[in-house]
Amino acid sequence: MLARWASFAKVFRRGGWRATVIACCALATAGSPHAVEFKACTDAQSSATALRECTMLLQSPDLRDQDRIGLYLRRGQAWLVEEEPAETVADCTRILSLDAAHEQALMLRARANTALGQHKLAAEDWTTVIAHAGGGAAHENSYLERASSWLAAGNVDAALADYGTVLATNPNSIRAYLGRGKVFVTLSDREKALAEFARAQEIDPQNTAAYIARAEAAERWGDTKMAIENYLFVVKNNTRSAGPYRKALQRLGVDNVP
Repeated sequence: MLARWASFAKVFRRGGWRATVIACCALATAGSPHAVEFKACTDAQSSATALRECTMLLQSPDLRDQDRIGLYLRRGQAWLVEEEPAETVADCTRILSLDAAHEQALMLRARANTALGQHKLAAEDWTTVIAHAGGGAAHENSYLERASSWLAAGNVDAALADYGTVLATNPNSIRAYLGRGKVFVTLSDREKALAEFARAQEIDPQNTAAYIARAEAAERWGDTKMAIENYLFVVKNNTRSAGPYRKALQRLGVDNVP
């Protein structure tokens, strides 16, 4: 047994997570293939545990489709935490081969494709989610996510259309105004971009996302003064996640960043 675990450790050093999970499961199932409870995978708090336990359970040939879907979903989530989005895409695709309209799998695959830079594929998955979803906040979020994917894919018209759809039913959507502002930044329309950011700030004057959007746009325009003013607001009012914006201020030549 000790020799087996030593072999497992060597695989981890050489092959990373994917090879490690496979080796671990081969080791565990060689001794007791049914020793792990189903919930050890689906309820696992750590991604490492979920990867190990789900993969072991997926070795069973007599799983029901419903159970297999649950295992693939939890493992796919764990892969994304471990920054292995291609593996997440693979597991979500396995789910969708069993249930083509599985909403969680579609959303998870969209996020994984976004991490891979496959923005058009992400938008296509959000389109399927929208087609099967009802109304409400979740439906609105799907339009916002698809708009972001379209913008990243370079389809500014589709992005504007989705942001417009959201604002038609929720005129107080800060995310939609900020998204439209980013579209106009991409189109090099400074006036319209600032107008959209201003609308978001009218709804919530303390919203740090609006200040971040303005700061990043200002950097793109070469407006150092505007960028510094907005980054300073973010650093002073969002201390928990201010690290990247402190670095931005230093990059812009600010001394004694708070």
